[in-house]
Amino acid sequence: MQQHSSTTPILSDVHLTTMASADTSYSPKVQKRTLKGHRQPVLCISHPGDHAKYSSITDAHLQHHPSLLLSGSEDGTARLWDLRTRKASYCIVAPVIENEPNDVTAVAFHPSIIEDRQSSDESADTTISTSRLDCMVYASSGTNVYGYDLRTCTSGPIIKTPHLDLSSSFQCLDEINQLSFSFPKRNKDGCRNYQLAAVDDCGEVHIPSECIPQSIVSQQSSISSKHTVLHHAEPGSHTIASSAVFRPRVNGMYVASGGTDCM
Repeated sequence: MQQHSSTTPILSDVHLTTMASADTSYSPKVQKRTLKGHRQPVLCISHPGDHAKYSSITDAHLQHHPSLLLSGSEDGTARLWDLRTRKASYCIVAPVIENEPNDVTAVAFHPSIIEDRQSSDESADTTISTSRLDCMVYASSGTNVYGYDLRTCTSGPIIKTPHLDLSSSFQCLDEINQLSFSFPKRNKDGCRNYQLAAVDDCGEVHIPSECIPQSIVSQQSSISSKHTVLHHAEPGSHTIASSAVFRPRVNGMYVASGGTDCM
């Protein structure tokens, strides 16, 4: 392993590596591309296709934008990249709060779905495909969680004010390391809801009791501050929770977490 000196600069770019062929008979050609824009180290990235393999409900499937990528950095910004042009379409500036760092430590796309609904015309044996491609993204900075509805951004490519402040719904006490969405679940009205988990340095996983809105239009009122706190390790063990993921296709809340205790 090559040793790097202490003077080696920390890269603040996003690097993309793709395989040109899946044939194992020879070494595939590796293509590497760089997205330049961040001025400090990149801490997190997210792709809208993270939940695209979900297919347990036959009348709906997740839709994603394969050409988008979201990144967060120590420079206090999250950037939405268009992989076709390799340029940032939006630059989200995290709010600056006194005595708190504004590093963007976690980012996530709200999963979007396409629902296939039967036509209201009984004589027509067709299915109407209704797209719900809400481009809602979430970012955490310090102990705070913010939501941004990119469809409503008309002031330009730089976004300074979040559309949603969900910090009181999570009530994290230390820096957030990851935001993780659950797979969709049907409610009594037939709609699909999602939970969002925030993993922090206290070794805790915070999950609001209410579901996370797909857009600011779908949020009729403020989200309740009631939430569930899962402890990755014993309280007082000084273990940092670094990641968490929901188990798909289950009725209950099953969450796997990882941390600095190597578990």
